[in-house]
Parts: sequence; structure tokens; C-alpha cells
Amino acid sequence: MKITVKENRELIMVNARNTQNENDVETLQISVPEKYEDFYKKIVFITDDGVKWDLIENDTYKLQRNITKYDSVKFYIWLTKDEQDFRSIEKTLYFNKNHEVDGEITPEEQTDMERVISILESEITKVENLESQVDNKLTEIDTAIDEVNSAIQETQNLDLDAQKVNKTTTITITKKDGTEKSVSILDGQDGVDGQDGADLQFIWQGTSLGIKTTDQEEYTFVNLQGVQGPTGLQGEPFTIKKTYSSVTEMNADFNNMKLGDYVMIASSVEVEDNAKLYTKGESQWIFITDFSGATGIRGETGLTPNIQIGTVTQGSNFSVTRTGTNENPVLNFTMVKGDNGTNGQDGYTPQRGTDYWTSSDISAIESYCANYIDANITQAIGGEY
Repeated sequence: MKITVKENRELIMVNARNTQNENDVETLQISVPEKYEDFYKKIVFITDDGVKWDLIENDTYKLQRNITKYDSVKFYIWLTKDEQDFRSIEKTLYFNKNHEVDGEITPEEQTDMERVISILESEITKVENLESQVDNKLTEIDTAIDEVNSAIQETQNLDLDAQKVNKTTTITITKKDGTEKSVSILDGQDGVDGQDGADLQFIWQGTSLGIKTTDQEEYTFVNLQGVQGPTGLQGEPFTIKKTYSSVTEMNADFNNMKLGDYVMIASSVEVEDNAKLYTKGESQWIFITDFSGATGIRGETGLTPNIQIGTVTQGSNFSVTRTGTNENPVLNFTMVKGDNGTNGQDGYTPQRGTDYWTSSDISAIESYCANYIDANITQAIGGEY
């Protein structure tokens, strides 16, 4: 069967002449785009028992019994080079159910098994030799530590001085009685370069990462999906904790506020910093946004008191006292009769939102800020939080 890999990752499969289906095919002839000719070529099978792969040598792959024993398998062509990775789309190979897969092992398979066993025995021998070498090195290290401890005790009464000129290091040892001894040491030659290590390869299967070196045949898979963490604590609602007439006043009050508190500059439209929102950081105030010119949100309907006039009396000083309740206040006036005055000039009427802020204005700004921040956070994280 001929399999052609296209640059758009499509697979074109053409059966050889005189064959009815994949079960009659023993060898796959695989061609790839010219720019991938020098890549490592692998064929990956997705079977009922997991993922299996093998190298494609000389653009040819011989189907193995561990693949043809299934009714059908999905597969794709995987090309790799350095950090480049190219994978075709998946296709399906179908095999006849009456295909005999449980017969005796062929001579070729026996040879392959013996080769694998031989490699494993060789690797086991290497591991045992390494263990022996490690034990010897540990013994040498213990001996060296004893020698160093002994040398430390001996050198407690010695002064050491070392100087290096070009490739010669001169060590001068001076005893407490003034006796000196010098030793010169030449730098040794550079050692030969070590052998290159095996390259590391990996593939993903969902949340499982498969890792192996180029001299290994099978991947070792590790599931990297962690358990879901506990639900975090509920955050505090957005509230403007305090307002200031200036940035200077806000900075002076820094140590009296808690981390994360929101504050606002509330002065007049002539002041540049008016309507700026800040939050307390670790060491300084953090600017959030400027609400200058923003239209406030309509507040809730306030309480409408039933004001009643109580007593009105004349006295030497003007005064007003309030009795009753918030819903039904009673105002009592003490009036002073004054002399007739001359007509005065028209007075200036303060403008709400320019010359002063009411408590309802501040409540409206707080509500706007809360909605503004919630909307922007929701948009940033792509959903409710």
C-alpha cells in the first residue's frame, strides 16, 4: 500500500494491485513532502490497548502482528526534527476478523525477541557495574572526608597563601614559628570531551505526558492533571472607605488605612486630582481611574420626612430646635426682630456636583465604581467571578 503525506496534513492511501484490503498488505510505502525528507519518520497506531509507534526506515514500514491482530486501528504519520513537529491527520486501517494472529512466533519475531533480551541483559550488566562503581566512590569519599578532617586539625596552626601567575599556582605554608614552605602546581591539561547524551523526546495524550530518549523504544507516561483546589474565600464588596480633599491629605492618612481599601479625592472641578480613585498598595497608593465628568447612577429614593412647625417665639438670640422623629420631625423656632437692612447684592448659589458633594452623590459614585470594576473584571476573565 502506498501512503502519501500532503503538506496540508492529508493522507492519501492507495492499495497495491491484486489486494482487496489492508489485511492483504504486508508493507506500507510512505512518501512525505520534500522539505520533510530529513526528518525522523514515525508511524503512530491508536489501538484498543493504547498508543504504539515505530520508526519508518527507508520510507518503508512492515506491518507487525501486534497491529494486524485488531479489526481496525487508527494511525498517523509523525515527523520530527530538533524542535520542529509535523503530524498528519488520522486515518484507519481495516483488517479481516478471520486473520490469524495467534499462530506460532515466526523466526523473524524470535530473532527480534532475542535481540531485545540481549540488549536488556547488557543494560542490566551496565547498571550492576555502575552500582559497584558508586559503592567504590562512596568508600573513597568517606576516606577523603576523614583525610580532610585530619588535615583541618593540622592546619589550624598554619597560615596559607596562594598566588597564581600564568598557569602556575604557588602555595606558601607558614607555621606559627615562622617556618615557610612553598609548593608550585602547574595547571593540568584539559580532558577529552564526553560522549553526547541521548536526545529527549515527548508526546501528549490528553493530560498525560510521554517521555523517552532516542535510544528507548517505549514512552513512559505521567498524568500531570492535578486535583481541583479548594474554593477561595469570598472577597469584600467594593466600597469607597474614605474621601479626601487632596492627594496630600490622602498620603498623610496612608498608615491609617488597610491594604486594598479604596479611597477617592473629592474636592472641586478646578482641582486636577478631583474624582480620582485609588487603592492602598503595600507601600503606596495605586491609581485606579479618574471619574471626572462621569454621570452618576441614580440613587435610591430617599426618605421624605413629614416636617411640622412647632413653637415660634421671640427672643434675644435666633435658634432652631428639633423634636419628634426622623419621619415626623418638629421644628421649634426662636426669632429675633432685627433692624431693617439695605438691599444687598444677589448672592451666589452653590452648585451641587461642582461646589459640594452630597452623601447621595458619594453613594452613587461608589455604586458606579463597583459596577465599572465588576464589568471590567468579568470582561477580562471571560465570565462571572
